[in-house]
Amino acid sequence: MHEIPDNLFTVQQMLTDLIKSQAEDLGAIFRSYDVKASVAAAGGLLTVPELQANTVRLEAIAHLIVGSADGKKKPNKQDAARWFKQVGRAFAHME
Repeated sequence: MHEIPDNLFTVQQMLTDLIKSQAEDLGAIFRSYDVKASVAAAGGLLTVPELQANTVRLEAIAHLIVGSADGKKKPNKQDAARWFKQVGRAFAHME
């Protein structure tokens, strides 16, 4: 567990460093997927009221898709569920 610094800027920098190291690995998850179809799937999840508490995770998924997706594969429900779990490992502490 990380010690929480007194300074807000230091906290933000600590979180940025933690996420940056994990984001590179997470980006690989989305490379084979079509950007438009994948962002539409992630955006659809943002409209589900039961997932409102997971907005940070869902927005992270959308950003990772835009930054990494470069393929033609269309996501299905199982893909979205897997993304939710995998990205949650990195971002769940922010929810």
